[in-house]
Amino acid sequence: MNMQSVAKITKIVFSLLLIAYLWKIFGPSNILSILSNAKLKYLGFGLSFLLLGQFASGVRHARILSILNVNLSMAHVIDIALLGTLLNQILPTGMGGDVYRVIRISEACSWESALASVILDRILGLLFKLSLIFCFFPIYLFMQIPLTVKLLIFLFSIIPLLFICFFLWLPSIYAYRNRIPAIISKWLEIIHDNSFHLNINNLKILIFPLIGGLFPYLICYACICISLGAYIHWTAYIYIIPLIFLAMQFPLSFGGWGIREGAAIYLFSTVGMDQGIALVSSSLFGLSLIATSLIGVLIMKISSISNYVLDVMCRRT
Repeated sequence: MNMQSVAKITKIVFSLLLIAYLWKIFGPSNILSILSNAKLKYLGFGLSFLLLGQFASGVRHARILSILNVNLSMAHVIDIALLGTLLNQILPTGMGGDVYRVIRISEACSWESALASVILDRILGLLFKLSLIFCFFPIYLFMQIPLTVKLLIFLFSIIPLLFICFFLWLPSIYAYRNRIPAIISKWLEIIHDNSFHLNINNLKILIFPLIGGLFPYLICYACICISLGAYIHWTAYIYIIPLIFLAMQFPLSFGGWGIREGAAIYLFSTVGMDQGIALVSSSLFGLSLIATSLIGVLIMKISSISNYVLDVMCRRT
């Protein structure tokens, strides 16, 4: 068994054990009552926004490809992005969807451009989250959390934010490229070379896809909490959920399972949310990501089939 297989199994075991532990400690005894009394209108509203966010993420990737001069239809890229998101949620690597996107996009361009587009898509999405957390950092300083946690928020948000900006737009980092493995150096060179397309004018067309690729997720998460009876001030969702999304980036579990739930329990409890509700809400959000990705894929497939049928009928007439 190679190291890659060991890593996959470790992620699965870690996630399952962590989820089991959290449900044993914080799982509400009246879970069936909570779910049966959930306000369906908020759930429906949240799922609709999450589906919108899934499509917006696909639009963002399509825009990045257009900036890199890769000609692919937006519908095709959205279709690829939706299935990629689904695979990232259900595969233990957490990157299976990204590999799928690179393979599919490389059918229309070089693998270097395909790889750069996927990594830049990931980096820009993370950059937007980190920028938001940076803006909220004064709020975190006044939260009822230990000083060490505040320091961790700083270390895992502000410092990566500065590093990403430095890496993307300052070539001096390549003075150290000979000190790292050749394959990693090659990947960094591809990303760095393509990042020069991301000038101010091109970044402007990514603003709305970046917003659309984050805030619908945030709204969906908040709607799920509200539907289950989590009565906290609405502003708390705005500055706490990005921290939960940041915690999901740690490569300790697959699809963020376990890490997301633990972060939600801890952070939401600081603003008065019941820990059991926080756990159930986070788990439902994870299931919602899978469900809306699947729905999005089906919508795109049905649309593709419909267009094909219409095209055939037009040709016959």
